[in-house]
Parts: sequence; C-alpha cells; structure tokens
Amino acid sequence: MRALPLLTAIALVSTVAQAQVASTPPFAGGHVESFEPPLEATAVACTSVPAFQNTAELCTPFASSLSVVPSGPVEGGTLFPRTGANLLSVFDGFVSGTAEITFEVPARRFGGWFAVESTQQALWIELFDTADNLLGFEQLDVSATGAWRWNGWELTGTPAARVRFSPNVNGLFFFEDLQLDADGAPGLVYCRADANSSGANARIFTTGTASVAANDLVLHAAYVPLAEAGIYIYGPNAVQQPVAVGFLCVGAPARLPIELAQGHRLSHALDLSAPPSPAYQITPGSTWFFQAWFRDTVAGPPSFNWSDGLAVTFVP
Repeated sequence: MRALPLLTAIALVSTVAQAQVASTPPFAGGHVESFEPPLEATAVACTSVPAFQNTAELCTPFASSLSVVPSGPVEGGTLFPRTGANLLSVFDGFVSGTAEITFEVPARRFGGWFAVESTQQALWIELFDTADNLLGFEQLDVSATGAWRWNGWELTGTPAARVRFSPNVNGLFFFEDLQLDADGAPGLVYCRADANSSGANARIFTTGTASVAANDLVLHAAYVPLAEAGIYIYGPNAVQQPVAVGFLCVGAPARLPIELAQGHRLSHALDLSAPPSPAYQITPGSTWFFQAWFRDTVAGPPSFNWSDGLAVTFVP
C-alpha cells in the first residue's frame, strides 16, 4: 500500500477550506457524462478527453489510462453500467496514478457513481479552485462488489475548477453517470431528447451570461451527428410534444439562423439585438425556452432529431 500524495499536508492546512465543500445527495445536473458514444476515451499522460458536452476535460496526469468500456472486473464479479452501454475505467498502474477533471466553467455541484476493483482500494477526491488552491478533500464511499455508490459535492464558497481522484493502491477504479452544475451557467434543462445516430442524446447547454446588456450568450448542443446542419428555436412556452422522432420542447417557436455542427457540437451565438421578429425580443426579467433541431441523415427517415430543452431567465 502507499500513502495518498499530499494527504499529510492537506490534513494540516485544509480545515477552513474543507468547510466550503459539503456532501450532496443524488441530483440531476445541467450537464451529464454517461460515457456513451461519441465519447471514446483512451488517454495517457494527460492527453485530454472532452467530457460533459465539451465543457470539461478528463486526463490522467501521471501515466494512468482512461478507457470507455462495457464492463469492468471487480472482486464481486463483473461491474456493469448503471445506464446505457458504457462506463469509464481508470487503470492506476503507477505509484502516482490519478484521474483529473478540469471544468471549462467552475463547478458549483459535482457528483456521480463510483466503484473500485478491489476491497483493498480506497479512493479520494481533491477539489481545487481556479488558482489551484485546495478547497477540500474526501474519501469516497465505494464498493468492489459490483455495486455503484453515489458520491456528490456542493461548493458553498468558491467553486471547483478541477477535481483529482487518487486511489491508495494500484488497480482499476470506475466512474458512471457523472453530474455537473456549473457556476453561473445560464439555463435550466427540461423536456427530454432521444438518441440520434451519434449513439447519444443531444444535450443543450450555454456559455456566456444571461445579461441582456452583455449580449454574450452562446447556445450549444453536444452529441449531435457529426458535421450536420441544424438550427435553434426559441419561444415563450415550454412543452413536451412527441413528433416524428424525439420531442418538441418549445411552444410557439421562432427559428434562428442555420449553423453547421463542428464535430459533434452545434453552437449559435445569440444576438439579442436582432430577434426573428419584434414579438421575440428578449428583455430583462423574461424567460425563454430554447431547443436545437438538427439533420440526422445517417439515421434515415425522418432524418432529423432534437436536443432537450433549456429555460433561460434573462437579467439586465
């Protein structure tokens, strides 16, 4: 066995910082990473892998490896995914093996389901701010019997820009159905999306702010089919209406200009100064509902699909 790096120092200096980190029960985050296609990870020595709809990066800074796999070996037999067809396996074959997630927008809440290969293993998390100051650390509740266990954290003070997972002995550890709420990311996800030909459900999220004066909100849909065209719609009402495939999530929608997906991501910079019509002018205090529609020619007729929906309340 080996001592977890930095734990002695952490124990001496983290009493105040640890008060910023609180455990939280299972929650549905604005961003979800279930390790389904098109995410395929085999990363060594911090070759970063995009995650959470390209709002975070996974890496292994000390020569461990990441693999998206359909199952994993544990003392209790075989570990299978909680949902979908895949889970993330991290192999720690070196003394300093760890896995890290760095968030594009710092995390206010983060959690997921975790497991380990051996009953001899313990798994720890360290949380860091944007200046790489330690915010807190905690030993995870994990099992080697083939059962997933939830661990979640809420940052009550400074949000976390990076998290690091470290085991106490060599071996495999596993992640599944990770949840993320970014600090200040505008929008609340609602409605649902069905799988498209990428193998995953298209998920909508934003970067920028909901400030009308700043006019810097960017809409994104991750896990859309590769390099297909699409549009965003928005309107004053939320619905969940079955259509030929998926669900229409916006009532009385107006459409925005056509965009072409870059990889598996469809983005549109919302210009509040140029609404489709005067009735769709976005003003401070108003709430609007957004959704992506995109071509899916690989899937065949009807050759289109939808993301889930996002409600955004705008501020001055």
